[in-house]
Amino acid sequence: FNSSVVLTNSWAIRADSLTGVAVIVSVVAAHLGFPRLDPIVAIVIVVIILVTGAKCLVDSIHGLMDRSVSFEFQRRIIDQAEKIHRVRVKELRARFVGPKIWAHLDIEVDGEVTVEEFDHIALEVKKNVLRSDRLIEKAFVGYELC
Repeated sequence: FNSSVVLTNSWAIRADSLTGVAVIVSVVAAHLGFPRLDPIVAIVIVVIILVTGAKCLVDSIHGLMDRSVSFEFQRRIIDQAEKIHRVRVKELRARFVGPKIWAHLDIEVDGEVTVEEFDHIALEVKKNVLRSDRLIEKAFVGYELC
């Protein structure tokens, strides 16, 4: 499950839990004769809130903006595409669009094929790429004759 809303909400719940524990520690410490612990706990709570806010902000920015896929993941996409006989990936552009990945592949195939065969090969490449990982939502395959 890769929902940015659920992940952000989980960070907020985690921060609420941690600050609640910190408040309990502060109250118990005050009752045991350690009132100077209260400002320290307040600073800890501020740090927890700032870290959580920063984490949520960064996650939200990543969710709103496209970002590139790691080289290792791109290599896996290329390997899946090149499992189809006579296919070589000429160029791959893969990026996260929200929580999902879109891949655009330009492939080369032996020039001794018909347009219909080319379309069939491109469709097989697309199926292979889409099946290779659940994060890949769309695969666009372009081709040119060698």
